[in-house]
Amino acid sequence: MDPYQPPSAALPEPPPISPKRFRFLPVFVGGALIDFGGSQVLGVVVASLVAAMLLSRGLPPDQVQKELPTAPMFVALAYGLGSALTLVGGYVAARWAGFRFIQHGAASGAVALLVGLPFVLMATPWAWHVYVGLVVQIPLAAAGGWLAQHRFARS
Repeated sequence: MDPYQPPSAALPEPPPISPKRFRFLPVFVGGALIDFGGSQVLGVVVASLVAAMLLSRGLPPDQVQKELPTAPMFVALAYGLGSALTLVGGYVAARWAGFRFIQHGAASGAVALLVGLPFVLMATPWAWHVYVGLVVQIPLAAAGGWLAQHRFARS
């Protein structure tokens, strides 16, 4: 055997190395935009529907404007749909990144929280549901990343 000749047996290719750097584009565009942007759009739709329902019950418009932020139906729909969008935003950010799924999902929730916090502080009367919404934002987005990780592992 000549030591200056390459081996004749084929060597297995090593698995591709995942990039080590955190990917911000999936977090900002994929996750936070879906979470924050979708929540804003659905918030307007839900507010319009609940306001129309309150107006149909005979409440005057100024009373509807006063009661809308604390109306149980508005709170339930807004936070339910907002939570679903947070989960989807974390999922999309994690799948788009392709690695470190939970971290990318959690980061998308943190970015959406930071972007949305001024709007929450200005527009919402503080009640228990506001605190719950702020506390569960990042864990829900991380759960979306976890779902993406398990979905990625099965594919």
